[in-house]
Amino acid sequence: MSILNGLDAMIDVWLGIQGNRRYGKSGKPAYFSKEAAIDLSENGGPLAQSDATPDALVAALLKRIDDNWKGAGSQKRGSKNWLLRKNSRLRHGKHKPEKILEKLVVQLLGTTWFNQIATCSGMADREERNRSIDLGHDCGDRVFEFIELKYGLAEQDFGANNPLYAGFEILKYGLLFAHARNNQLIQEEKPLSSATKIHLQVLAPAGYYSFRTRGRDGRQAFNLGWLESAINKGLADLPSEVKFDFRFQRFTSDFDALYSQPCVLPDGVRLFQRYNLTFQEVMPTMRYPRRLNPRFMDQVEKSLLNFLVSIPHRFFLGPGKAVDEIH
Repeated sequence: MSILNGLDAMIDVWLGIQGNRRYGKSGKPAYFSKEAAIDLSENGGPLAQSDATPDALVAALLKRIDDNWKGAGSQKRGSKNWLLRKNSRLRHGKHKPEKILEKLVVQLLGTTWFNQIATCSGMADREERNRSIDLGHDCGDRVFEFIELKYGLAEQDFGANNPLYAGFEILKYGLLFAHARNNQLIQEEKPLSSATKIHLQVLAPAGYYSFRTRGRDGRQAFNLGWLESAINKGLADLPSEVKFDFRFQRFTSDFDALYSQPCVLPDGVRLFQRYNLTFQEVMPTMRYPRRLNPRFMDQVEKSLLNFLVSIPHRFFLGPGKAVDEIH
């Protein structure tokens, strides 16, 4: 049995969208659908009342993870999980902008940035083996950030899936971490075994938090502030020794300034290192102006890609192993 078995159905029920054919094929969670995200945004919350309050939902999701793990019988510990590592290798071939950016972060920003942190490897069905956190950041003082990175071209809606899906994805990773800590599944030599606070984040271009609909000009802003508040309320009452919070974040105008013009490699690298991915900001209300400048993110995406493709392939490989594991 998958350690995440049943969670998607519980989320759909809480959102009031379960079984709605409008939101995709049967058997696939409805909240994966962008149409569902748009309807929930325009409604300002769940489409139907649920018996579960936000705090009860988050606690129930964690309990379901615990029950699934205990129900598996062997109660495997997953020794490769929650290991901070750097995987900066890019193989030959075409790569998505999001994957390039992720590996650029861990390659250039020093020893406190990590990627592809396994969460339930060896503890679940094969389909769950690739569930990894995109980016992790050691903020010091036993505080860490878990980041669900979304990044893409404007014609790709600035990233895969939608903000609703991304928010619940990083929430599930946070709950898997709470489960691991509550059950002493993280070896003491791993830094995350002593973490006291985890910031769960979705980080994406501003355009990712907007959508197009027929009959309306420009892009409309997602209103998901209600979801951010609900998740935080649930996390605040979570039975765990670790404190959690959750935020939707976007890249700031500084990001545009860094990549508004193609850069030579040395200058671009120095700028990236200096800013240390601080070109992000909290989405306080999840609302944007009615219209976004259509050229804004186009220029950012194109100039960043110009910068990235100028980097020699060997730059990402480096000496020795492609993946560095930090215990």
